[in-house]
Amino acid sequence: MQRPAAADRSEAVFQAVLALWRQRLAENAPLPPGLGEYNSAFPWAQVKRGLAALVQPIVTPPNLGAGGQKYDRRVLALVCAGNTPLLAWPAMLFAVRYGVPLFVKMSRSETLWPRLLKESVEEVSPEAGAKIELGVWPGEDSRSVALAQSADAFIVYGADSSVSRWYQWASRKPFLGFGHALSVGVHRNSPDDSYDIDSIHG
Repeated sequence: MQRPAAADRSEAVFQAVLALWRQRLAENAPLPPGLGEYNSAFPWAQVKRGLAALVQPIVTPPNLGAGGQKYDRRVLALVCAGNTPLLAWPAMLFAVRYGVPLFVKMSRSETLWPRLLKESVEEVSPEAGAKIELGVWPGEDSRSVALAQSADAFIVYGADSSVSRWYQWASRKPFLGFGHALSVGVHRNSPDDSYDIDSIHG
């Protein structure tokens, strides 16, 4: 079955946003627009490496579901913690690719990177950018309850108490919650390298 035209437009915007940031991250490229003197708690070198991984070319077409049906246009709410600079980007890029309206409740301690991605989407497609709305307020606020009532699905990052609170507000709507955690990766130069996993336990 033929792909919906809206899906083709969303895919084109998604690919254009990735390409735009690859250009901005190219060697000897100037600091991306909007960063100014780079006032952020996270070192630019750290964020740049994360960005480079996020905007790699993706050629696998999105899954259209059975029969190439149109995407659901319900509103996705993304609630961010402030301990990671690019926490909002994967979900925001997902929303762009699939044409899903998205509300991002930013952390008060990290508003820079969600704003820059929204501005990039608007630069590529004002129509797609208009589907992303940003907000920032304290967690326990009447606006949180209002968002929980109006959104149709949720991705929530935060402390266990915050995730639990949003889960209650979401009231059985689709919900993905992610608490704070520490992940450890072990890299071996070859399969023959040995290591003692107990030695990395802190």
